[in-house]
Amino acid sequence: MSADGALDQLVHQFSDPLSFFRELIQNALDAGSPAIDVWFEYTPSYGGDGVMIIHVDDYGEGMDREIIDTRLTRLFSSAKDGDFTKIGRFGIGFVSVFAVAPEAVCVDTSRGGEHWRVLFEQDRSFTRIARDFPVDGTEIRIYKHIDEAGYQDFVARAEETVRFWCRHVEGAEIRFEDAPINAPVDLELPVVVRHEQPGTRVVAGYSLDGSSSYGFYNKGLTLLEGEDDAFLPGIHFKISSRYLEHTLTRDNVLRDAHFHTAMKLLKGQVEDQLPAALMTALDNRLQAAQPADDLYPLVIRLIAAQPSALRDRPLCRQLGGAVATVGELVSAKARDHLYTAPADAAALAARVAEAHGAVILPEGDPILAHLSALPGGEPTAITARWCTAAPMTPAPEGWAELQRAVVALLDQHGAKVSEVALGRLTPISAPARPVAITQDRLWGLTPIAEAQILKTSFFSRRRPLVIDGDHETIRALLRLAPTAPALAAYCVVKLFFLGARLDPAMDAALAALE
Repeated sequence: MSADGALDQLVHQFSDPLSFFRELIQNALDAGSPAIDVWFEYTPSYGGDGVMIIHVDDYGEGMDREIIDTRLTRLFSSAKDGDFTKIGRFGIGFVSVFAVAPEAVCVDTSRGGEHWRVLFEQDRSFTRIARDFPVDGTEIRIYKHIDEAGYQDFVARAEETVRFWCRHVEGAEIRFEDAPINAPVDLELPVVVRHEQPGTRVVAGYSLDGSSSYGFYNKGLTLLEGEDDAFLPGIHFKISSRYLEHTLTRDNVLRDAHFHTAMKLLKGQVEDQLPAALMTALDNRLQAAQPADDLYPLVIRLIAAQPSALRDRPLCRQLGGAVATVGELVSAKARDHLYTAPADAAALAARVAEAHGAVILPEGDPILAHLSALPGGEPTAITARWCTAAPMTPAPEGWAELQRAVVALLDQHGAKVSEVALGRLTPISAPARPVAITQDRLWGLTPIAEAQILKTSFFSRRRPLVIDGDHETIRALLRLAPTAPALAAYCVVKLFFLGARLDPAMDAALAALE
């Protein structure tokens, strides 16, 4: 291949012609420039293309004649090999400016009392000219004919290019049309861990939606970025290290020993520090009574993967405010003692929790949408499984008459009732609210499935009957009881049995007793 052919390949070595901005900024960083300015001028022309001037100015060490002759204008000659304070080590980046087909490229630079201008023609031949006046570092001007619409498009694409490759640059301010573009190597996620050691910075975080992304940088200059799970599924991470290198074509990160060392450091952070950071963030939210909706998808995925390691960590607030740990919730779910409850069932929830070690979550709690990922049954509405009662005091007018009549009627029926009490039932908002329940122990906790048990056999154990004093029908029957106690008692007992085993024969028998 001819020298011209080899040079043509180097000019077009990158898929995007605007990648020359990255190369020039990289060289400026290597020269120790504290700032780099990218800016544009445009002079329109009537009846033809105007002239665009692309400026890339740095304030670094500059170049003397030796550097111009051995590095700027001589390909593959680089003094950067083995020096990890520099980014580029190929000595071929500058020629990429010709990928945009400029009419001319002018480089003004000063160093050690020498002041030079290197003027490149369209055919890439150059002239070195001594200057009388110094410049602060190196100023590059690229001249190109272009129409005004093309100019506007070029500037927009240039900004995208510079931001993509250089937004995380460290130690130097990158300005595009006077506006700084630098942004820290960081992630905007709810839970992030950060680690720094000499020459290397690692940041990693969980994604909310299971997506992944990665970024590799040398002193903040982009080497490789992507939004897939090529490295760590479900994790977003960025690594900036002066030890990482890009490939010759600048489209990937070099997979050498330094790369593998950085990845080992990253995986240590993801496996050890990130789970702890997630649970700490959740704990802080719980302590501050702040919503944790965004964290629960991450937390549940983590628990499903390693429940035993996290069993003592706080997980969620129960109805009433008590915090449940991971172990408590996982155990309750496995034993089918995970419940949901409305606010007006707090007293019932407390009793179920105490009696059965249950975990009771408020209805609509955000964590409920994610619990199917954990083993065990689905949460049950507590009011569909349990009920209880509390004494109604003082007893309303008519209760004494109604109580005596109900006791007498049930006794004649042969029902095994130990006592008849007036109370307030919980839950008070059950879909089919009963007028009364029976209990194994008066005022105790009662399974809904046993709340209508009232047997008549000789060997059956007697159970207390609690009549719901808040029930609208019972309040009406209390008003009736002083004048027609038997009729009121018949209505109470009939309504109770309607919820269980009332049939025409039993109804007729009750009516005959009445």
